[in-house]
Amino acid sequence: MTISPGERRKAFLVICLAIFVAMLGIGIIIPFLPIYAEEMGASGVWLGVIFSGWALARALVMPFMGRLSDIKGRKTILALGLFFYAILSVAYIAASTAPMLAVIRWTHGLAAAMVLPIATAYIGDLAREAGEGKAMGIFNFALFAGFGFGPLMGGVLNDILSFAAAFLAMGVLSFVSLILVLLFLPDLRNTEEGSGEPERPRFRLVLGDTLVQGILSFRFIQAVGRGAVSTFLPIFAARMIGLSTSAIGLIISVQVLAISLFQYPMGVLADRTNRRFLVVAGLIGSSLCIFILPHTYDFLGLFLVTMASGMIGSLSLPAATAMLVGKGRSLGMGTVMGFFNTAMDLGMIFGPLIGGVIFDQVDLPPVFYFGGMMGLVGVGAFWYLTRGIRDHNSAPAIREAGGAEF
Repeated sequence: MTISPGERRKAFLVICLAIFVAMLGIGIIIPFLPIYAEEMGASGVWLGVIFSGWALARALVMPFMGRLSDIKGRKTILALGLFFYAILSVAYIAASTAPMLAVIRWTHGLAAAMVLPIATAYIGDLAREAGEGKAMGIFNFALFAGFGFGPLMGGVLNDILSFAAAFLAMGVLSFVSLILVLLFLPDLRNTEEGSGEPERPRFRLVLGDTLVQGILSFRFIQAVGRGAVSTFLPIFAARMIGLSTSAIGLIISVQVLAISLFQYPMGVLADRTNRRFLVVAGLIGSSLCIFILPHTYDFLGLFLVTMASGMIGSLSLPAATAMLVGKGRSLGMGTVMGFFNTAMDLGMIFGPLIGGVIFDQVDLPPVFYFGGMMGLVGVGAFWYLTRGIRDHNSAPAIREAGGAEF
């Protein structure tokens, strides 16, 4: 679908604003959801099931939602996802046991499968060649900024009011995002309608691409470690350091906001230098910070380490997603981004479960050592699988030839 420059800018602004509002709502429950589950009697393994259920539900359907958006258009799928997101937010209040919470989390994950990969594909459609890094950097800034302010808001709402108030806030913000999409976002599709191309060969083309394999591998392995760390970081902060939910929300927000603030400059950098190197540098630096986490003993130490992890890790995502945009133009933007997010969610399935077993059978600090090690393993997998790809960034050459940036 061809749109004018003005429509392109409007669509870009709307999708960034909508994803910011949606992520603000999602992030609200992060600092207290593990504690909320523990109050219901959830063990470490049940905590893993609750968090993994979200990722599993998304992982099962995201490639299909992405492919469907390539063929039928993105707006309807994105709007449906936000609608169900708003409705299901209230269901958390009704949960009284860990199994009930797991079911709600699973269903919510199905709705989420229609949101993030479709929004990412929108930005990929709108990005101009040689400006993919900048476009993805701006989008990632909106995403992480919303997700970063969310935990702080959620911690304060829980401390001042209740768990229920935070869940209701998530529902309201998701509904606001839905209204923005319905009123102001044009529809887009990425592939030719009526081509008659079957779905299965298209999936094989995506998964058979060497660059895609490298990016999906590091995304999956890193997510295994990050899934374990994110699940048990609030418990570490509460038990080992004695922080309140407001303080925990601030810690999480600082890390995510540090990532968001660096997305735009790192996106610009990804358009001007070797993207493969940026992915590796960010992964190594953030993994080393995770190793340090269990050796922090007060608010300030945890604050500084999480901030450093976010700042260094921000090198990776704009570069990796910019590399995928080029593949999306030929293989289907929604399909490629669906698999990218599925790789993350598959890692998030195993990470909390493995972390739960480590927590129950060993101790809490080894969960973080496991998370850091997985990040380094992801670096090795990415470097090995992409070793034969020489041109990781065509932006400089295109720019010299007069190509326009986003």
